[in-house]
Amino acid sequence: MTPEILGRIIGGEDVDPMDRLIRTLDELAFIVPAARQVGARIGLTSGSFDLGHIGHTRYTRKGWKRAGSDSQVRLMFVAVEEDEKITQRKGPNRPVIPFEERVELMASTRWADVLVAKKANHPKWEITRIMRPDVLLAVEGTYSPEQVVELQKICGEVYIVPRQAENSTSNQVRKIQIGGADQLKKLVHPLIGEKLDLALKSAIDQKLLRVPHGVSLSEVVVLLNKACEEAIAQAYSQVKD
Repeated sequence: MTPEILGRIIGGEDVDPMDRLIRTLDELAFIVPAARQVGARIGLTSGSFDLGHIGHTRYTRKGWKRAGSDSQVRLMFVAVEEDEKITQRKGPNRPVIPFEERVELMASTRWADVLVAKKANHPKWEITRIMRPDVLLAVEGTYSPEQVVELQKICGEVYIVPRQAENSTSNQVRKIQIGGADQLKKLVHPLIGEKLDLALKSAIDQKLLRVPHGVSLSEVVVLLNKACEEAIAQAYSQVKD
């Protein structure tokens, strides 16, 4: 980002979403003083902002409003975690939405003025230390009371708000997982007995398996079918939980 683009953002002009992105800490350290020179009050928040939902908009708006009044120049900086950082925190199946798209989605929200790339190798709170925002916005539970005290030495204010939507990104992902598991369960159950029966008959015909004397093939199928259903039920419960 350049001071010229920053001026256009402050002036309320239409700026391409990706032009609003600060990619490096050096660039951030260059832009923040430029914003201060025009008297801007600065708000900052950070997050993954994966699978965008209404809570992200409500949350960012609260930070923007807290940063200053309508008579003041105010800028809301939103640090968006890069894919590698999210994967380290939330596992190999996250993020759902890649970094560039998440940046563009957040930049399209009128309450997010400037986006900052938050990398996996950034030192703890480094973006906050560089910016020293007037308002640091965070959701309840993000920081411990001790951490809030430390952050208040860096920021003008640490503004803690409750979650702005019941339907969080993690809940959305879980619903998708459960929906997929439900569908798979419906498809798999009718096939278990049929496929086991065929596999056992084939194994016996090829003399790969011998059924004990006095035990029918159907009894073996029932036992294996029960074991498979129990395994599916256990896996399903783990996804649901």
